Amino acid sequence: MKKGFTKKRYQLILLIIPCIIILAYIYFTQSNKIDTIKLKRKSFTTYSPSKNHQLNVYTADTNKENASVLVELKNDQTKKNIYWQPNTSWAYIVWKSENIVYINGTKINLSKNKQYDERDNTGESFYSKKDNNPLYLSILKQEIDEQKIIKQLKDKSKINYADAQGNTLLMIASYTGNMKIFHQLEDNGADISKRNNEGQGVLEFAIRSDLSEKQILKQLKDEIKMGAVITEETKNAVIQPWKYRWKAASCNYKVLDWVYDKLNQNPETDMTAEQKVLLKAARGQKTKGTKEEAKFTDKDGNTMLMIAAGYGNQKLLNNLLAQNPKLTHKNRFGEDALLYAISKDQITTAKQLLEAGMDNQEALLKTAQTGNVKMAELVLKYLDLRSDWYIKQAVIEAMNEGNEDYAYKLFLKLKDKNYKGGTETIYEYAKEMGVEKIVDWYKK
Repeated sequence: MKKGFTKKRYQLILLIIPCIIILAYIYFTQSNKIDTIKLKRKSFTTYSPSKNHQLNVYTADTNKENASVLVELKNDQTKKNIYWQPNTSWAYIVWKSENIVYINGTKINLSKNKQYDERDNTGESFYSKKDNNPLYLSILKQEIDEQKIIKQLKDKSKINYADAQGNTLLMIASYTGNMKIFHQLEDNGADISKRNNEGQGVLEFAIRSDLSEKQILKQLKDEIKMGAVITEETKNAVIQPWKYRWKAASCNYKVLDWVYDKLNQNPETDMTAEQKVLLKAARGQKTKGTKEEAKFTDKDGNTMLMIAAGYGNQKLLNNLLAQNPKLTHKNRFGEDALLYAISKDQITTAKQLLEAGMDNQEALLKTAQTGNVKMAELVLKYLDLRSDWYIKQAVIEAMNEGNEDYAYKLFLKLKDKNYKGGTETIYEYAKEMGVEKIVDWYKK
């Protein structure tokens, strides 16, 4: 009897084990499966002392929380997992130019596989390869030849063109920050009041752009003068940034305050207790500055310390630094407190962080992106750069960003002006980018 019972139990176990394996397989492969993934690509070259790499940066948007993407860096023979955290739908993926990515163990060639939709220059909601309007694509891809675009604007029939999602040329110009084209469109009769299928207009497109907070504010004010109207939809863009599937607005607190002020409303009425404290920090107001508050983060992953640094709240920053916080924390854009302060042009708080011992070699490159020469000089004063390689990097980055004055002033600080970055010398690169001051220096 006992023997038979053991045999049955053994058979039962044999039956259960495959079931457990199947359930585990389903759980681990399906629970984190990405149903949809949308990508945008920007190619660029990075340089290191030993070699240069041609990389593609993709932004992926998934409708699954905690979804896992396994990325293979082909040339390095390395793999790395990227996880989407709860309430975070955007993440950056970087890999070599072979365009090979492993998604949940499945090898995908993004240049060929249609299941995963490759986006060349922008996000999910707009830019379809079915859109063949040359003017639309020129503005979207931010073509340098603005005169060519302006010439195309003479055809009035194209002025109010909209894609399948209802996105107009004005909206795209607002999103890319090309206000010269925006004005040309408006002057030629483009309808600034139009909204797309999701109810968004030019103001909402500016808010959800990748432009700096300073530029977004300037653009919003300019667009309102031209007839754009702030509505509840505009408010939603800054207070409910995850409402829209295609692009979440960044946590730009000055933009938020400005929009609410125009509507004669108080943003605190739409905020949680934690969000109110973060807003106070951004406003330069006093908070309790407790260790509990120091743990608060906004949806971008910015901590209280980062917000204090980014918005010039010197007293709060001093209080938080006195608690010996972790200075290596990064937000969803890969910025630590120093990079965040630099991105907001906050020289005083950036200096506080440098004095506190922050040593981020990326800091100089960040100043090249903003074009702030005074900030660059501050960073150079505090960082142990050892050689002028980082200065060379910053000069190249500034030329890429179109910050010619910055590039020239930093170029003059180089000891070795015959530096070869990648496959080109600085002279060749400056000539290609049309940076005349640097080109003229070599001709002397």
